[in-house]
Amino acid sequence: MHERDVANAIVLALKARIRGVYNVAGPQPVPLSLLIRDTGRKQIPLPEFVFANLLGRFGLPRLPKGALMHIKYPVVIDSEPFRKATGFAHEVSEVQSISEYRSAFPLPRGGRAA
Repeated sequence: MHERDVANAIVLALKARIRGVYNVAGPQPVPLSLLIRDTGRKQIPLPEFVFANLLGRFGLPRLPKGALMHIKYPVVIDSEPFRKATGFAHEVSEVQSISEYRSAFPLPRGGRAA
């Protein structure tokens, strides 16, 4: 979900003064493999325990407990109650989000990222 849509969802929730827990979602989910390919990055298969031990090192982010499972497995939620309560509709498509990411974080000169 694009950061502009996240900000808009927060504003709408505050304006609507909704109470309780709601799921908020943007456009359709994008598989990690497609995201890697469309941003020009290179996929490097690693055993999960190796990847988990590399997190927080070598430029990889530190992730909270459970985040690795979120990356591995798709998450599908129902955001219809939030949309009905606030009128929220995402404005940035998954294609546009990927394009903006690629522009904000261009590949190093010489081609594909390692």
